[in-house]
Amino acid sequence: RGRYAGIGFWVINYLFQFFAMLLLLARGQAPDLLSMTGSNTLFTAGAIFVLIGLERFVEKPGRQVQNVILLVVFVLAHAWFTLVTPNQDARNILFSLALLFICVQCVWLLLRRVGAQARQMINSVSLVFVLFCVVNLLRLIIDLLIPESNIFFHSDGFRTSLIVLIQMLSIALNFTLFIMVNRRMFADLQRG
Repeated sequence: RGRYAGIGFWVINYLFQFFAMLLLLARGQAPDLLSMTGSNTLFTAGAIFVLIGLERFVEKPGRQVQNVILLVVFVLAHAWFTLVTPNQDARNILFSLALLFICVQCVWLLLRRVGAQARQMINSVSLVFVLFCVVNLLRLIIDLLIPESNIFFHSDGFRTSLIVLIQMLSIALNFTLFIMVNRRMFADLQRG
């Protein structure tokens, strides 16, 4: 009958991802600020909502001041590297740093702040966020060491592979969140 806290924040993330993808697809037709900065801001804000949802779900809510600051700095810097000094590498680095920062918070929440009893329920979600951290760190290193052409839809094979891997991890996250909620429901039914 009831609903678990945090799930609504995950729904907000899915809505943000949907609109971010629409903005990405509108690149060339929509203004750059909207299609580039707007889409990446929605992706980043969505990741923050996933973190907030996880915190509420595991009953360990935290302050989000650092993430509000992150989002403001991200938007301003991304807009700068979109309009004032266009630089695809700088935008990629900003995006990877922002996602890495948020994913590290998710890992810290799930592996350090949650009690041992709940860890069994969240192991698969923790693993997905660890993999997100690894992929974003790898993407960050590649972007720092090997400059990319400024043509977004013509990335090299390795960068394209990383983007596909991030999409696969996003799908895995959806499944693991679903499994986590089901495990909690099952545990609550056994207790109740």
